[in-house]
Amino acid sequence: MWGIVMGDNTKEELAENRDLQMYYSKSNQLINAKGRSSALNLKLFAIAIRAARINPSDGQIVAVIPGMTLRRILGSNSNSFYDQIKAVIKPVSPSTPSLLDWRLYLEDDASQHIEGINIVTHATFVNGTLTIVLNKELESQLFHLKSNYTILSLTDVVKLKSAYSIKLYEIFKSRMDREMATTRNAGPYLISYDLDELKQELGIEDPSVPVTEIRKKKSGPTHRRDIYAEYSEFRRRVLDKAKEELNQCTSVFMEYRPVRSGKGGRVVAVEFTLTRQAPQEEVPAAGAPAKTLSENDRMEVMDLVLGLIPGKISLRDVKAICEAADYDEGRIRKAIDASRRTGRIENLTGWLISAIRNGYEAPEKSSEKENRSSANRFNRYPQNSYDFEALEKFLREQQP
Repeated sequence: MWGIVMGDNTKEELAENRDLQMYYSKSNQLINAKGRSSALNLKLFAIAIRAARINPSDGQIVAVIPGMTLRRILGSNSNSFYDQIKAVIKPVSPSTPSLLDWRLYLEDDASQHIEGINIVTHATFVNGTLTIVLNKELESQLFHLKSNYTILSLTDVVKLKSAYSIKLYEIFKSRMDREMATTRNAGPYLISYDLDELKQELGIEDPSVPVTEIRKKKSGPTHRRDIYAEYSEFRRRVLDKAKEELNQCTSVFMEYRPVRSGKGGRVVAVEFTLTRQAPQEEVPAAGAPAKTLSENDRMEVMDLVLGLIPGKISLRDVKAICEAADYDEGRIRKAIDASRRTGRIENLTGWLISAIRNGYEAPEKSSEKENRSSANRFNRYPQNSYDFEALEKFLREQQP
């Protein structure tokens, strides 16, 4: 079974590090889906996953992302930010992947099942806000995940410049977590990929064509060779670049070697050695002074509150809530979560401020108490009873 292992103290560990990491979750099937995309498309998709909510009226999966938040997460200070977003929605070149043309293929050869899914059905950038509507078919791949999923670091992903690096990071992280969950092996991990299958996984080869057909066409005189047909070019432009970026920017440390076979020692596969490494960020020392929030930081937290509270609320009330929490997103989210389980509240702003100041906790559901009391040393470890709200905390300070 694919998944991640979460110990009893995971929630506390994530809470302690909420200022250092941003997370998003994907099903392993979606991570291993084949398709072609750009680095910016992949980053926007990861950001959209964190911001996405299901509209109860029509079931649409909608992510509303203020431009300020995008700039902050992506580390963009360019005045031409609109042009970057426009180029993603409406590429200037037919060869450039569009956010709307991005299609993934979910397949299972054993059961002879293949499914093509357009990831984004609608995208707009109006008044400095990006709205992305995701395909409804992705609901089971992104929401209510209990097993066969992986938690990924958006903080790591936004540092990667190559789309191939991002794709490999997600694949490797899911495989490493799978091994940890099933074998308790802390690494290193050996993973071997057929060269053609690896290229197809990365979107270099057409993901809609079976690998066997690709190999047949390659032997024909009219086959149009892929842009990295020569292994030396694939190694230099894809593997070496991914190795440099992953090893410097993520928790995945990667080494690789080519596997050769046949006459002339042609490369037919690539064997990867993967090791977990410490996060690149340093945890602040106990008692260290809190970082001073910039005006942009405070505005981003206010944007977050506006998105979490249903109905209309004045900016004055939003500011009062944020100030009561010292703009601590974790305290704000905890209070809002408690309000959702409390029932009718006449004065929501006053209630939230009081909850933040007095440390109100959301009442625990009886089913949760029963599940915890009946947990034993077998079902407590590999099974996830984790509250996904703990993964929804934004990073206050984006590392360059």
